[in-house]
Amino acid sequence: MKKGKKVLFTTLFVVILVAISVLCFIIGRGHTIYFDNVTTDDEAHKYYENVRVYYEGEKVASMGPRERNSLAITGQKLEITIEYQKTNSSSKVEEEFCIEIPYDMDGIVINMPALLDGEDQSVYMSKFVSTGILADNETSDDVSTEDGAGMTAE
Repeated sequence: MKKGKKVLFTTLFVVILVAISVLCFIIGRGHTIYFDNVTTDDEAHKYYENVRVYYEGEKVASMGPRERNSLAITGQKLEITIEYQKTNSSSKVEEEFCIEIPYDMDGIVINMPALLDGEDQSVYMSKFVSTGILADNETSDDVSTEDGAGMTAE
C-alpha cells in the first residue's frame, strides 16, 4: 500500500508541475508591439497628426505623421489608452482599447489610423517583417552598409 501512495503522490506532483509550467509559459509569453502612424497601403486610412499611446498609465509612444514606436509586453492582452488628433486643427480625443494578442506572433505591427478608424483586427494588425533579412543568394558582403549621410559602417 505504501508503494501505491508513493506512485500516486509522485504522479500528482508531476501533473501539478506540468500545469504550472504551461500556465507560466502562456502568461509570460513576450511580444514586441510596433505602433505605426502611417497611411495604409490602400490609402483607406490616412495617418494622424498626433498620436500618444499610454500603457499602464505611462506614456510609451508619441508619434507624428509617418512615425513608428514600439513596446515590449508579456501576456496575451494589450490594454492601452490612445490620445490623438486627426489634424492639427481638430480637438484631442482619448480612447481606450483592449486588444487580444495572437499567441503565435512575436513582432506585431498595429496600424494606428486603421485601429482609430474602427477597423477589424485583421485590418489594423499584421506581423512584423524585418527588411534586414538577407536573400538566399546574398551574403553580408553583398549588402550595402551605407547610411543616409554617405558613410559606411565597418
